Amino acid sequence: MCYNFENTNMTEFIGYKVVFKNLKTKEYHSALTGNKYPTNRKMPIWKIQRSTLTSYFIEDLLYKNSGHWNIEMQGRTAAFCCLSDAMEFKDDINFYSTSVSKAIIVQVKLIQDLLKAKFNGSFVFAGRKMKILKEIN
Repeated sequence: MCYNFENTNMTEFIGYKVVFKNLKTKEYHSALTGNKYPTNRKMPIWKIQRSTLTSYFIEDLLYKNSGHWNIEMQGRTAAFCCLSDAMEFKDDINFYSTSVSKAIIVQVKLIQDLLKAKFNGSFVFAGRKMKILKEIN
């Protein structure tokens, strides 16, 4: 989970995000919640989790009374600063890929209310709007 949040004066950030790609629909889904990412618009405040693509997700991530819920991440998504950090995280969760989903890395642009944070010891930025730029092989 993200921690050690800091405000920034940045207006945009281009980084790397690990997602699960639905191999049938080609849609991108959150590795942590299973929810489908919107295309170039504000991140929704998800109330429920969709875990049908993979068994890797944090079961109580969206519930305020859990130890995983974080007010700073509500309505935001995060991306790694370094491709190598994204690759390491992808390697950690690639085991959870299925016949209908695959863990991949995408390059993304984040904007709106950017925060700097840490995730598993790596630097990330979190923003309210995400545009997927391309898949990274």
